[in-house]
Amino acid sequence: MKAGLRWLMRHGRQPWAIAVLAAVAAFDSLVPMVPAEVLAVALFILQPTRIRLVFAVFAGAAAVSALLLSLAVSGASELASQAGNAAGLAGIISGPGWDQAKALVQAWGAPVLALSALFPDSPRTSIAVAALAGLPPLEITAWILVGKLVLYGVLAWGVVRLPQWSRGARWGQGPVGTRLQRMNRRLLALRRLLSMPPSALALPVLTLAVALAAVSPEAVAQPRTETAQRVTAILTGEDNARITVIDELSADGSIDRQFLRDAKVLYRSRVQFEGTQMVVRITEGHPSQRGAFRLAGSQLSVTDAQGQPLWSETLSRPLCLPEFNPEFVQAHWDRLAPGAPALPCVVPIIKARKVAPVQWVRLPDGPAGERVVELQPGSFGMRFFLKPTRLGFSADGRTLLWQTGQFESVKDPQASPSYLKGQARYERPREAQRWPVQRFGPVAATP
Repeated sequence: MKAGLRWLMRHGRQPWAIAVLAAVAAFDSLVPMVPAEVLAVALFILQPTRIRLVFAVFAGAAAVSALLLSLAVSGASELASQAGNAAGLAGIISGPGWDQAKALVQAWGAPVLALSALFPDSPRTSIAVAALAGLPPLEITAWILVGKLVLYGVLAWGVVRLPQWSRGARWGQGPVGTRLQRMNRRLLALRRLLSMPPSALALPVLTLAVALAAVSPEAVAQPRTETAQRVTAILTGEDNARITVIDELSADGSIDRQFLRDAKVLYRSRVQFEGTQMVVRITEGHPSQRGAFRLAGSQLSVTDAQGQPLWSETLSRPLCLPEFNPEFVQAHWDRLAPGAPALPCVVPIIKARKVAPVQWVRLPDGPAGERVVELQPGSFGMRFFLKPTRLGFSADGRTLLWQTGQFESVKDPQASPSYLKGQARYERPREAQRWPVQRFGPVAATP
C-alpha cells in the first residue's frame, strides 16, 4: 500500500499514469485491490485538466473488469457442469453479500447490476450471481458500465464543482450544519493541494482511499435480511440420477427453492410476502411451469413468465404448493390426526389455467417413529398427473426429514414435461416456519 502510494505521488501527474492505473482497475473484479474509484479520484485531483479522459477510461476499465469476471464465472460453471460439481463452484464464489445479491438479481434481473455498480468497490458478487443465472456476459457488462458512468460522473463533479459551489453556501447551525461545513472545508482543501508539491499530497489521498474503501455494497447492506436456514436434500430418481434440492429460508418468511442436476438448474422458485399478499414466482423450469401466483386473502391471481395475466379466481380451499409443504402441514397439524378425514387444498396449474384439487392424509408412523403424511390426488382426473407423495416429519410436525414420490421439478426443462420421481432425504432436518392458517387463503372447513 505504501509503495503504491509513493508511486502515485511520484508519477500520478504523468499522462501515461492514467493508462497504467486503468489497466490495474480492469482486474479489480478478479483480484481485489485498492478500489478503482480511489485511483480515479486521485487522478481527478492530480490531473484536473484531463478529468474527462480519466472519467471515460476508468468507466471503460470497470466494464472490462465486469466482462472478465462474468466470462470467468461462466467458464467455471461450464467446467463444473462437465465435472459434476455444482456445490464446489457456489462455495468458491459465495461471500457476505451473496444471499442479498442473489435475491436482488432474481427479483429485478439484470438492471440491478447498474444499481450495485453505483457503490465504490467492485460489484463482483452481483456479477457472479448474474453470470451463474445465465445472463450473457455482454449484457452484464453493459449494465455495469451504465452504473459506473453515473458513479464516476458524480465523483468528477464533486471534485471539480462542489468546492466552487459551496463557497457561498450557508450551512446553518446544529450537528448537520457543522458536519456539512467540515466536509466543505475538506473539499476546498483538495483544490488548494493542487498547487503543492507531490509529496504533500500523500496524507489527503491516503485519507480519501480509506474513506472510499469503507463505503462498500456490503457495508450499505448491513440491515439486509439474513438467511435463517439453508438445507440441502439429495434426491435419488427412479433412473438413479442424483439431484440436489436446496431450500433457503429467510427470517422475513421468504423461501428460495431450487433443483440442481450437476450445475444445471432444473427448477427455481421464490416465495415472498408483499404486505399481506403471498407471491410465488417460478423463474426456472419447463416453460409451462414458469409464472407467478399472487394470493391476497382468498383471491388468487396468476401471471405468465412475462407478467401477463392468465386468470384469477376466488378460492374455496386453501392453497398448497410444494415450496411450503412443511409450513402447510405444520399449520394444519391438528387436522392431520390418525384416522381423521382428508384435508383438502388446491394447487394452481399454469398450463391448464386452473387450480387442481389435492388432499393431505395422515398415515401410520414410519419405522423410526417419524410421523408420515401423504399428498394425494383430490379427484379422479388428478390421478393421471399426481403420484401419491409421502413426507416424513418429526413427532411435533415441525421438521421435514424425507420425501418420497413425485416432485415439482421436471427431469429436463428443454424436453417434454416429465416430473421427477424418487426419494429425497435432507442432510439435516428442514424446519417449518410458523405460518398462521390464514396465510394459505380460505381456512379449510372442519368436518
